[in-house]
Amino acid sequence: MIIGEATNHISADIKDKYNTVDWLGIKGFRNIIVHEYFKVNKAVVWKLIHDNLPDSKPIIVQALKDLEAASQQF
Repeated sequence: MIIGEATNHISADIKDKYNTVDWLGIKGFRNIIVHEYFKVNKAVVWKLIHDNLPDSKPIIVQALKDLEAASQQF
């Protein structure tokens, strides 16, 4: 839920730069967990956490580093 909510605060420029991350899918998954929790399939949640999240982590970590470096330039 937290990751999905955080995507609402990421600029379009960053989302475009790191377009290999499924930003819309992350936000959509958050919405399902928060608003349609009776439809949540535990196996799907586990697969996302186990298979997809680790693949996205290095990209998101790099995006955070880039954002921090850019903010220090100002």
